[in-house]
Parts: sequence; C-alpha cells; structure tokens
Amino acid sequence: MDEAGLELRVQGFFNVESGRFAIGNSFYPECDCLSDLFGQSQCSECPRGNSGAVGFPSGDGDGIYVAAAIIDPSEPRTTLGLLAVFDYQYQMASAVRKEIADELVPDFPIELAMQFEDTLALKIGTINVDRTLLIGDGHFAHDSNFAVLDFPNPPAGQYTCITYCEEVDTDFQPTIERLQRTQGLDPVSAERALAASQAGFDAVRTALGIDESAQRMPAFIPRAVVALSTQLSHLIEKDEIETEEWNLLQAQFSYGKVDTSHRQQMTDSTIWQNAMLAREWDRAAGDIDDATAKILLFDLWTWLYQGRELGDEDCTNYLKNFKYQPTVEEQIYLLVRRGMYEAASNLQ
Repeated sequence: MDEAGLELRVQGFFNVESGRFAIGNSFYPECDCLSDLFGQSQCSECPRGNSGAVGFPSGDGDGIYVAAAIIDPSEPRTTLGLLAVFDYQYQMASAVRKEIADELVPDFPIELAMQFEDTLALKIGTINVDRTLLIGDGHFAHDSNFAVLDFPNPPAGQYTCITYCEEVDTDFQPTIERLQRTQGLDPVSAERALAASQAGFDAVRTALGIDESAQRMPAFIPRAVVALSTQLSHLIEKDEIETEEWNLLQAQFSYGKVDTSHRQQMTDSTIWQNAMLAREWDRAAGDIDDATAKILLFDLWTWLYQGRELGDEDCTNYLKNFKYQPTVEEQIYLLVRRGMYEAASNLQ
C-alpha cells in the first residue's frame, strides 16, 4: 500500500461476541441465515444473499478489534477499502485507546499488525457496495446490540473480501501452548477447553457426514481481513490456502476450535471509545468550513446517540454538553447510521 501512495486511517473499534465477524453493505433485518454465515452469504430469504454480506471467524474468537479505512491522502473522506486485524488479548485496541486517552488522533498500530506478516491469503467473498460499507459482529442486523463500524463514502461497486490466515500446528500440545499464549489460559484450562472442543466435533462428525480421517481443528486462524474496491484491484492476491471442502472447514471452526468468549458483552465500552476517537478527529481538524464541521460532529453524535439508546450513562451525560439540538431528521439519520431503526421510527 505504501508503494501505491495509500494510507490507513483508524476508523474505530468493533466488538465481536459470536466468534465471527461480518462485512456488509447495509443493516438488514434479523434472519436465520446469520447463524450459518460462513464465507459468502447464500441466503435466499434476505438481501444478504445478493452479495450483501460475507462472514468468517474472527481470530481467536470474541474481542474488540481495530479497523482502518484504506484511503488516498488526497481524498481522506473516501474509503477505497478496509482492513481489520484479529489480534489477541486486545493488543491493538489497547494501543489505540492509549493514544486517544492522551488526546491524540491515533496512528494505525502497524508494528503490532506486522506480527501476522507471514499469513496466507484466502478469498471469502464479495460485497456489492452502493452507499455504505460495514464491519461488525457476525450477527449484526437491525437494532442489534453491537458497535458496527461504517466507512465514509465508499465508491460504488464490487468489493473483494480476503482474509489473511496464520497456519497453526493442530497437534494437542502445540495447541495447548498456543492457547496459553494467545488466550491467556493456564495449562489445565487449555487442556480442558481443547478436550471439550474435540469431543464436541466428534459428537457431530457422523451427523454432518464428515470422514473419520478428517482432523477436528482448522489448520489456520484468520488474523486479518481486507475489503478492496475495484480501484484497489491491483492489491488483490490469489488464494494461498487450498480449501475445497468449505462444509468441513465450517464444522472445524464451529465445533473443533477453541474460541475466546467474553464474560460480558463489550458493546458499551466499544461505543464509548468510538465516540472518543471521533472527538479527537474533530479536535484535530482545526479551522474548517461549516459543512466539514457538521460531518465531524455527526461522526461523534452517531455513537453517542446509540450509546444513549442502549442506556449508557457516559454517552447520555456527554450529550448534555451540547447546546445545539439536532432536528428530528438529523436524529433519525444518527440512529439509522448505527442500525437503530426502531429508535429512529419512534421519532417520526
């Protein structure tokens, strides 16, 4: 990307609570297909199946992950693509949060991302983008309780989604050591979790028609994903992982892999951090015209409005600091931008 003159602009944080992420072109109503979203959506019951959504496992499972817009510095409000990294133990999120706490616009923590530089490319699908580009938990939908990132002004067209995957040793002891390193598990807990996942896979093996010789765990862990517009087609890499049996791969990730699980949902804190990031972008803008100032203000308010709607006191109290009160139409926009359709309809 450096050679192409492109930059990474930290867009914010998104929380994953289901062990899977999704990239989409809109907030759609809840659908049963979300439970099985793996790769390109094939749903015939909702618009996700019309190149509207792509989903895949998110690294070691649940987490708060950092995503960046891929931009041309000459047009910083146009998104040519996105990049998200699925690290572990909140490494990148913590680094970005520290810069925000120091009242700085954060740089994308590329040094931390480079720990996954040897990952292998795997195409997982395409998205047809019209007005917006989104990334969030694999179950995000209308009125869902997640912090879902939207990216400004993506050029309309097809976006190619590629994951970059870390090859892992699936033998028992190396897996135990990896779980200790990436998930912070002690040896006993790691052995117990791995034994449970292996037993779970064996319990469904016959029902799913999986051959007895197939291994229980996937041989790789997704560590990053990009969604690239046609303008960035020169950056699209060929698959470096051969995966013909997607049903087997889905079963391995669903039943055989040990995932990190949040003890409690992390939406409120993720929304608040996105609001504070938007505040720093606003502060750093300096002398700007009224139209740009309004865009930056709405980038902040949209998170505060979602937080308030979900009952977060920090967001509720912060909104009291503003003298200007948005119009009903503006409030509807702020809520719809976060997928809060029911709250928006209550204003009409």
